Amino acid sequence: MSHQVHPLDILEEITIDDDAIYEELEMLDNEIENLYMESRLNDDTPSHPVHLRSNISTVLQHMDHSAGDESDDDDTDGDFYPDSDSEDDDAHWKATCIFTEGELNKIRACLAGAVIPTWVDRLPTNLGEKAHGKLKADQWFILFSIFFPLILPEIWLSQPLLTNAAMLLDNFYQLVTCTNIVWEIDFTMLRQMCRRGRLTAYLRNTSLKLILLKSDSSPEIPDSNQKNSAKRNAGLEVVPLDIYNEILAYVNSTLQPEDLPYRHARDLPHPENAKVLPQYALRVRRFQHKGRGYTTVGLHPGNSCVSFTPAAGTAPESGHIEAIWSFNFSSADVEESHKFIVVSLHEGLSMQDSRRNPYRSKPGFLANLVYRRELTEGRGPMVIVEEKAIIGHVAYYSRPPGTFGIKRGTTVLVNSLHRYRD
Repeated sequence: MSHQVHPLDILEEITIDDDAIYEELEMLDNEIENLYMESRLNDDTPSHPVHLRSNISTVLQHMDHSAGDESDDDDTDGDFYPDSDSEDDDAHWKATCIFTEGELNKIRACLAGAVIPTWVDRLPTNLGEKAHGKLKADQWFILFSIFFPLILPEIWLSQPLLTNAAMLLDNFYQLVTCTNIVWEIDFTMLRQMCRRGRLTAYLRNTSLKLILLKSDSSPEIPDSNQKNSAKRNAGLEVVPLDIYNEILAYVNSTLQPEDLPYRHARDLPHPENAKVLPQYALRVRRFQHKGRGYTTVGLHPGNSCVSFTPAAGTAPESGHIEAIWSFNFSSADVEESHKFIVVSLHEGLSMQDSRRNPYRSKPGFLANLVYRRELTEGRGPMVIVEEKAIIGHVAYYSRPPGTFGIKRGTTVLVNSLHRYRD
């Protein structure tokens, strides 16, 4: 009977090297300093003017006016919730809110109607009410990095007569940009601190895996190649011709120069030893990538809306995952499985409508505007990608015709959900 090693026994053997930790922390300090200097060299700082705290008094003047001469911090703290339900408290609560009731309704509609992946927690739709309670730190981050960029530019840009609307939008843009940068740097440091722990665990578990493989192997009952082939070929379907042609073109475009191209399955007869792309493949409806779940649009629109890089050195694009097909390729008695993701591209704005896109001049929002396409209208132009090209999920919010002066219906995309997934 083979000896089984419990994973907890491994943990008891792990020791902490204080000198190594201090050396690692010193390295992290240097790395953060290098990140800062690199940001300065690449001119990553906001290009718009910086507003000092002393310059925002005009924005908050109408808020402070209602507070009178009271100096108690609780009276002007946006996170403070009065205990009393008196009419005076209700009036004070409304006076400290910079949004009108109509604007709050638009924000709440966005909280309810925006399409997000299942791993993102949707915020309560009674935001702005006293009964709502305080948000947690992660909820604040979701609110400012996802939901607010979807709706606040529309609210403030639709009120040209409001004198401080442009200032509010500019200040909010700086806040979101800085928040994204700070969280990225914060996670970069955390990721570096975890690197050594992962490496140590990997090295220590290598011997454990070898022991378990030797103890659990059963050479008396080997799994034959025929059984493996039967398992892989179970449930195969005919790939639609239009998708098959796109996958064939993609496969041949990624080959090395010395490789022979794959032939179309219908180009009969095939020469001897020719490489033929199978006409049958396994239909996949979901997969995991960098810790997140992705599905086809039919299963969940939020889990299917993605940003991706179609080829090395090209700009990211976005779209919905329409289908996923897994092919088995055979070469030199070796079978490999390749997953191909069919993405229906979003339709970009025309040159004329692009001039009305407010996100074009504010890249720090990590947002964009495209034409709206209803799911019942069919898919747009297709592109084939693999998992390695996926950047992350994209949250989106459909807007009616006339938004931002654009006659067609549009969709706001926020591409901030990929943080920390590389």
